[in-house]
Amino acid sequence: PLFPAPFGPAAPPAHANPFVPPRARLHFQLELPLPAEPLKTKKVIIVSHSMGGLVSRRYLQIFGEQDVSALVMIGTPNHGTSGTAQRLCAFFGDADACADMQQGSLFLTKLNNGKQPTLPLYTIAGRCKGKTTDGVIEVTSVYLSNANNTVIDSDCTDGNLFHSVLLYPETTPQVFDIVQDIISQQGPAQ
Repeated sequence: PLFPAPFGPAAPPAHANPFVPPRARLHFQLELPLPAEPLKTKKVIIVSHSMGGLVSRRYLQIFGEQDVSALVMIGTPNHGTSGTAQRLCAFFGDADACADMQQGSLFLTKLNNGKQPTLPLYTIAGRCKGKTTDGVIEVTSVYLSNANNTVIDSDCTDGNLFHSVLLYPETTPQVFDIVQDIISQQGPAQ
C-alpha cells in the first residue's frame, strides 16, 4: 500500500501513528493514515517531492538505511535553490525550509558533504521546453552523481508550474510510470 506523508509547520498530530517509529518524525509534522493492521514489511521505498527529498536524504544520514530499500526524489533541489526558485519559496514556503534549500546553506553543505546513501537512488527532474528548469528548480540541482537520473520534458503551456504538477498522474503520467517501474524493480516489500 502507498501512504501519503504530508509535512509542514503545523502542530504535531494529537495522536501518534503506532506504525511509524518516532524517529521518522524529525522536527516536522509527519502524519500517515493509520493502516488497519501493522504492515508486513520491514523496508519501505520513499517517494518524495522537492524539499521532501532533502528531508529523506537527511533521514538516511541520521538514522541509516536499514528501514529503506530505495529513495525516489521528484523535483528535489539537491544542490539548492536560487533566483526565481528562492523568491517563489519565500512567497509560498516556510522561511526556515527556504533558508535550508538555498544554495550554499549549512543544511545542504552537511547533506551533500556527509555520508551518502548506498541504497538505490532515483531522481526525476522536470524541464520546460527551451529552459533548464521545471519552472522552479534547475535540472542540474536535481541531478545526483550516485543516482539514476531522469529528465521529463514538457511544453509547460498549461499555466501551472511544472514543478508542482510533476506529482499528478493526470498531468505527467511519465513520472507515475517511472515510479511504478522503480517499485516493480525493487520487488515485493521485504
